[in-house]
This record gives sequence, structure tokens and C-alpha cells, in this order.
Amino acid sequence: MGHTPGPWWYNEHTECIGSPAGWVATLGVRERKSDVPFGKKIDDAHLIAAAPDLLVACKMAFAELGDMRYEGSDDYDVMGVLKAAIAKAEGEAE
Repeated sequence: MGHTPGPWWYNEHTECIGSPAGWVATLGVRERKSDVPFGKKIDDAHLIAAAPDLLVACKMAFAELGDMRYEGSDDYDVMGVLKAAIAKAEGEAE
């Protein structure tokens, strides 16, 4: 795993996304070596903070669903969507 392990959280006081391993990113203009400025988008910060949990959820769903396809449409491949999301999160997207 190349990313900082979760859980991550957003701290509104410091405007930083943190983890047990330390700061992951900041939304402000503070200068820290590991910070990546994201601008003042609080909703984005909460989504970013949820990323490790979402990756785990995608991997669990992929493992549980096997080759199942969404019953509502032959065009919507749930497994393909999960596989693409996992690959993108792990830097392996095409």
C-alpha cells in the first residue's frame, strides 16, 4: 500500500487532513513538507478524508460480489466500476 494508512479525518480548526501517521494534506496555505494544498473546499476535505475507508469498502464489495452484474441493466457492470475505482485509488488506472 503506497498511501498513508487510514483512518483519516478532517480537522476544521487546523484545516488539515490527519491520520495516526501524521498530516496527510492541508486546505490552507500553511507550509509543511507533506501538505498538498486543496483550496477551501470543505466538502472535498471530508471526501478525501473518507478515501481509505472507501477503498476498503470497494475491495470488500469486489470480493463479496464476485462476477455478479447489476440486475437493472446489462450495460452497468458493477464489478467493472469497482475494479476501476480500486485501480485508480492504487495508482494503477489505465
